[in-house]
Amino acid sequence: MDMATTWLEQFYHETEQEDREEIFQAGLKEEGMTRENEFRKKLWELRYVPCKGEKAPVDHYMKIFLSIDTLGRTKPGFFSNRFIQKEIQSLKGIMGMDLAEEYGEMGKELLFEELKHLARTYITICQDDRNFSTMILGVGKLSKEKLTEKIADKVYFLTREVPALHHFEELVEPFSRAMIQVYYEMYPKKADRRRLQERLEGRNGEENMHEQ
Repeated sequence: MDMATTWLEQFYHETEQEDREEIFQAGLKEEGMTRENEFRKKLWELRYVPCKGEKAPVDHYMKIFLSIDTLGRTKPGFFSNRFIQKEIQSLKGIMGMDLAEEYGEMGKELLFEELKHLARTYITICQDDRNFSTMILGVGKLSKEKLTEKIADKVYFLTREVPALHHFEELVEPFSRAMIQVYYEMYPKKADRRRLQERLEGRNGEENMHEQ
């Protein structure tokens, strides 16, 4: 494995922002400002540089989850459709899809890698977050199996259920593909992979839930 692969592997798997920036700066010293690194730098600024009124550290990509969660709680209707469309279009800007298009196929590929990093960060947060990993009303801690099941439910909700509800599957296809791919990467055991696979294939109805 060459040095470029080494720092890129670290860059895309490190979830702590400060450590990730150090890895990126070291990579830039090693490789220089290649076109790929130029795009990575622009994505970094889009994702992490605070906007007016914000304080560091920030991660604007986390707004993707907030937007999709909000859309999941918003039913289509005469009074909500304008809000829904505005929220959907905002996702394109948050992810930097127009920026990626300026760099052609390379931009799309590197954007996908950044979205995979986001997925790793999000799932890691879900694993470690006390509120997410506790039972109803914060009483008791979920078992490892139940926590994995809850994460699989969340991945399905974000990548399939909400996009289908408001018909924006194509727009978030790179995000959805990244979330699903990273879930399988982080949960390689067959039983854990099956938790998500059954949901994606529509085989996790009420009957299946009773069987588990």
